[in-house]
This record gives sequence, structure tokens and C-alpha cells, in this order.
Amino acid sequence: MKINSFQDGALLIEPKKLYPDDYDYENNIIDYHQYLSPPSPLLLNLQIEEQREKLIRGTNDALSYMNSKSMSRIMRVDTNGELQVKALWLGSIETHSCSANGKCYFVGSSPFWGDSTTSVWYSANGGDNWQQLKNWTFPAENSLSEIHLWKIVKAEDNGQIWLADDVTLYSSTDQGRHWQRRVDTAAFLKRNGIHPHYTEEGNPLSQLNWLIDNQQHIVADVEVLVRYDDGLRERRFLYLLNGKYPDEMLGADINAAALSADGNIFFTQRGENYARYGLYRLQDNGMPEQVLEHIDRLSSIKIGLNSWFIGKGSGDAFHWYVSYDQGEQWRRMRPLSDEAIFDNWHDRFLKFSAHSQSETYWTTDYR
Repeated sequence: MKINSFQDGALLIEPKKLYPDDYDYENNIIDYHQYLSPPSPLLLNLQIEEQREKLIRGTNDALSYMNSKSMSRIMRVDTNGELQVKALWLGSIETHSCSANGKCYFVGSSPFWGDSTTSVWYSANGGDNWQQLKNWTFPAENSLSEIHLWKIVKAEDNGQIWLADDVTLYSSTDQGRHWQRRVDTAAFLKRNGIHPHYTEEGNPLSQLNWLIDNQQHIVADVEVLVRYDDGLRERRFLYLLNGKYPDEMLGADINAAALSADGNIFFTQRGENYARYGLYRLQDNGMPEQVLEHIDRLSSIKIGLNSWFIGKGSGDAFHWYVSYDQGEQWRRMRPLSDEAIFDNWHDRFLKFSAHSQSETYWTTDYR
């Protein structure tokens, strides 16, 4: 289950297996027959002519063409906790994002064999209604990228969209018609001694993610395989790429990084006192501010509109700590299960039953 939270609710995308691995075509055992036979009007694939023709031939005939084995439910939960299925996508949803006021996008792949196309969908009202962006084009291929796994990094209320492949960051202000490359990634990696692909020498890049705050600070979250005498060890760095100085390193021993509901970047790393760890917030001037110091390693962080949830990597690794006054007071809380999803705009967790349909859930705010 994946979530994008915004002011008036949250968008949830739930991929489910369309049929079991040992699917029996003769007995027509299918979990989602009610959506495919006949095709449901909620199914967005019906708006694409080539896919609609295959779907209307009948469930079994359509499945014989299919490469994908999943159906994604696109759901909205409002501020009162009411959950509704708003749309369906047959196939995988590779990436999605919503702005603060509920302008949402997702990229869906075709479910059919021989069709490698993707389509981009837009909702202006938090997922209630969807339209295909037929004029969307992805940026031209980048020679640094061996594969293109597109990720919508951020959607903004002003219409600007931030998009990345495995190494390069782009932005568009016209819903994907034209793109601007925002970072010279090759030069950035070279300056910092990082190779974009695995090599037998040097320090290869493991993963690159991007964080963009409400001040348009561009932060590269870089995981690198650093070569030591005794072998490779993974380390995580944060770089501010458009600050006062080029490639300004914010941290070299990062445990976690997150964007808060109101658009601030938080991260955890060792503090100035090397024996302690700190929670930091990137200020408007591009400088990190330490907002919490702790003797134990700080691991996962979840930053809501009015709440901070901090996990500890040692000492008390089985509990989280929560503050509702920006770190002045903390209290210990019971462990979160893996099924709990954080809705950061509304400072609550959504927990879904693992043994029922997704409409069965409850919310917890821990206050």
C-alpha cells in the first residue's frame, strides 16, 4: 500500500494480485472478476482505445494477452476517515505523487504482452476524477542511465512537476510537454568521486533519490558503495546542489531523510559530538539546524504537520518516540506494525487488516 497525503485527504494505491500463480483458466478462478467481466466503469484502461478493445473481448481472452498480474485500486480517504475506491488500473502503477492541494499524478504501465508503453494520469481533485495526459512526453534519454525507472519526485500546487530517472532530475511547468534538466548529474558525481555504475575500481553509486523542499532547495540523497581496504561498505550522503556553495555536503553519515507535510527536509545523522546522534532540519537559508540530540542511533523518521515520530536504531529499537511540540517533549509509544501507513498531513496512521479487503481499516493518532 502506498500513500500520498494532502490537505483534504490522502490518495492510497493498493496493488493486488489479479489471480493466483496457479490460475485455473478452465474454472475461471479470479479475485477481480467483478471488475473485468464486464469491465468496470472505474477501470481507467478503458479510456485507452487499444486496451479497451482487448478488455471487451471477455475476461479470459483479455487475460491471455496480459503480462501483468496485478490490479491497482486507487482510493481516497478524506479528513473524516471515509475511504472510497475512486478508480482502478489494470497493470502496475510505477510512481505517483500529489501536491498539497490535491493535484495528483500517476504513471501506469500497460498490462498486455508486447506493449511497453506507459500512460500518465492527472487528477485536479485528490483522485476523485482522472484524465489521461496525452501530450505528456518523457525527457530524452540520458547517456548516464542504463535503465529508465521514472519517478515523480514531487508535484507542486503551481503546476510544476519534478521527475527523475535513476540518475537525472528534471522539471516541467506544462504537465510534461517540455522538460528542463535541473542537475548536471555527471559533473556532480565526478566532482565527488562517485561512478554512476558499478565498477571494479572507485566508489560506485548504489542509489540516488531527490528531496525538494518548499524553498526549492534541491537535495541529493546519495547511497554509495565506498571502497575500503577490507572491501565495499555502503554509506549515505546528503548534498545541497543549489545552495550558496556547489555540492554542499549536509551530512556524511545519514541514517534517514524525509520531507515533512509542510515541505521541510529532515534527516538523522551523527551529531557534532561523534558519540551522539542528531535530528536535523534544513532551514530556509539552506543551513541544517539540529533540533534533537540523542545518545543512541536515530533511524527512521516520519514528520507530519504537527507530529514527529522517531525510531531508534539501538538502545530501544523496538519502540518509537513521538512529539507534538517540535521536540520539546517526547513520549514512548508502542511499536508500529508493518501494515501501518503514515498520513503526514493529518498526523495519523492508517492500519489495514491483512486478512480482509482494503475497506477494513482504522486510524490511530497516538495522542
